[in-house]
Amino acid sequence: MLYFTLFFLLLIAGLISSQSRRTRKVRKEALERLHARIEEHLVLLEWESASRLLTRLRNEGRGDQRTDLLRVRLLRLRKECDKALELARYSINIHQDPRPFHRECGYALLELGHPQAAIDALELGSATPQTVEELTAYATALHEVGQPERALRLIEPHLLLSPTPHLLTLAADCHYLLEEFESALTLYHSAGKLGQETERLLERMGHCYRHLKQMGRGLECFQAIWESDPLNLGAVLNLGGCLEAIGAHADALALYSREATWNLGDPRLIARAGISAIHLERYSVGEVYLRYAISLGLKPPTYLAYLAYACERQLAWQEAEELYQELTTLPEGEAAGYLGLTYLFAIGVSSLNSEDEVLHIATRSVELHSQAISWELLSASLARLGYFVEAHQIQEALTPYDLLPEVSTRRRAAMRLLRQRQPLPAALLPHPLVA
Repeated sequence: MLYFTLFFLLLIAGLISSQSRRTRKVRKEALERLHARIEEHLVLLEWESASRLLTRLRNEGRGDQRTDLLRVRLLRLRKECDKALELARYSINIHQDPRPFHRECGYALLELGHPQAAIDALELGSATPQTVEELTAYATALHEVGQPERALRLIEPHLLLSPTPHLLTLAADCHYLLEEFESALTLYHSAGKLGQETERLLERMGHCYRHLKQMGRGLECFQAIWESDPLNLGAVLNLGGCLEAIGAHADALALYSREATWNLGDPRLIARAGISAIHLERYSVGEVYLRYAISLGLKPPTYLAYLAYACERQLAWQEAEELYQELTTLPEGEAAGYLGLTYLFAIGVSSLNSEDEVLHIATRSVELHSQAISWELLSASLARLGYFVEAHQIQEALTPYDLLPEVSTRRRAAMRLLRQRQPLPAALLPHPLVA
């Protein structure tokens, strides 16, 4: 009787255990099916459907590590990266395998503009990228921290096996950063064939063509972007810059001056219009535009240099001199400032009266801009100070480098005057557009 009772109890326990295993298996399979449905919704960008299923799991207390991972992913895909990062960091401390959450931290940090922190998090997630998403994120972060060579070493093995538009564009961006523009162009074209966004590709390709001096091709790219959206400021500036580069300043000015474009009120647009006007010898118009752009807070050395040149051409010598003086105080404008001041003294319109100051400015100009024009202006400045022999020696030393007949003729006339101990007039000096 005792043996029968024990056997019966063991049989009941086994049945209960078996039923419990089957129940757990059913629950696990149901949870996996829900996870699969959630992932499908995420792939299809059906955020609300995915959110409802995740909320249901949480309310029923049926969540696990994969559920939390999907919650993080949903937040990230919805661009709620701060919340995604917070949840991922919390999940690292409560789940047995923290690596997926480290990777999610990396993705979120990259979206939030912290590429170095993203690299650190991704490396905690895995020593080497395991998926295309992880590879793309890691390579993007490397590109953004200025390590395009490392990014390319990661990307290139995958380009032949499983190229995606994003990977191709990223590889092209790395080549662009390395100034390997032909390689970049090839990859941008390949990305375009796979359906990558057209406007960004056209812009990048346009810049590549400009760097390769293929201005016509670059112009076509920027023209296509502008035609699709005439009020796109970047498209206007890029197209205008390309027109300026090929010397089509009238077309550039017409582009910048279109009423709809002008009403954008961007100081860069106004300044570029001023520069185009100056190239067209419309100096008073160029001056007005540049002064207005500068008054709006845009004051790069290039604009000051063009403004000084416009003042010169209108014989506003004092204003030009003040602008050149200002340029000498700016690291990026120092060479232009000293060259402009030297020119003004060389033609006899400068307010400078200290020989030491003049020699300092002229020699500093040569140090910063050691080209023929700087030496010619140094020669003319020395002549103004009465050092005709030294001025003649400089002109004589420059003679072997005269490649154009008109330059050779001008130099012979200058040397003839120096031998007569006369200063050089403006007509015998190059007039630098120091911008």
